[in-house]
Amino acid sequence: MRVAVIDFSKSSLSLLVAEVNENRSIESLFSTYTPLQLGEYIKDKKLSQRGIDKVIECARKLIDTSAYFKAERLYALSTTLLRKVDNKDKIKKEIKNKISLTLINLDERKEALALFSANEKYCILPSSLLISIGGNSTELCNLQDKNGENMHSLPFGSAMLSREYVKDVYPDKKEEKKISSLVRKQIKDIPLAFENAVLSGDNLYSIYKIYADYYQLLPQSEMMMQMSKLEKLDQVLSDKKKRSPMIIRNAPDRMHMVIPTYIALMEILKKAGVTTMIISTSGVKEGFLKEIISSGLDAKYLALKDMKNEGKR
Repeated sequence: MRVAVIDFSKSSLSLLVAEVNENRSIESLFSTYTPLQLGEYIKDKKLSQRGIDKVIECARKLIDTSAYFKAERLYALSTTLLRKVDNKDKIKKEIKNKISLTLINLDERKEALALFSANEKYCILPSSLLISIGGNSTELCNLQDKNGENMHSLPFGSAMLSREYVKDVYPDKKEEKKISSLVRKQIKDIPLAFENAVLSGDNLYSIYKIYADYYQLLPQSEMMMQMSKLEKLDQVLSDKKKRSPMIIRNAPDRMHMVIPTYIALMEILKKAGVTTMIISTSGVKEGFLKEIISSGLDAKYLALKDMKNEGKR
């Protein structure tokens, strides 16, 4: 069966189309990402009508894309979209009425659990920390803790750091220090001591692409980074002449988020004492699908199999 999942966050809408095989394995077929930066449309803890309309407009296109790829079911996850807004009922109602999607709300813990589930195969790594830096939140999970008691969802992410601390495309030295200070404050009381880290999500994958470009690494199935080499990327990312070509080549749609992501990641890695990192291609959407398949979770979805698929909508 072919299924699709849309993740609704305050910084973007992302889509995964995947094949669920007879052995219950999940094969990713297509993924895409549309930046939204909805923080600009939130005032007095309410997402404006214009912001809601932008979400619906973007989601409608992703529904069409899901139908184009012949997905039979479409699940709609809300990670950070509905967090810390007072008009969440209005948002859910308009999305349901206008595009027939029922939002499945994932709170901080459920999001961390989905992320853990997606990357459970890395539990065989000794002393390993799972890190995901999203647009508005960051998840940290101890991969050796299968009970999920050592999972942390922190209220900062790449888009949030850029929006609240950076005036231009890239932060200046003073802004970099403010970002570092915030991250250190958020992780201060979290016990972190790990040899390895698994990095999940598109923001961290962008860091890897820049790393691979800088060190001229050949494409490989296992994407890895060494802390000693990752630290040297600062020489490029702090150089006004060198950083833009490097970022444009590897992460043109995340230009304003690359350096905040790098700063946050380095603060976490340094505190944890990590020496080696593995890049994971599985995230919250994959973890959600895995939970549905393995546990038979009854989650509402939009049936797409009867929609006309003509390639143009």
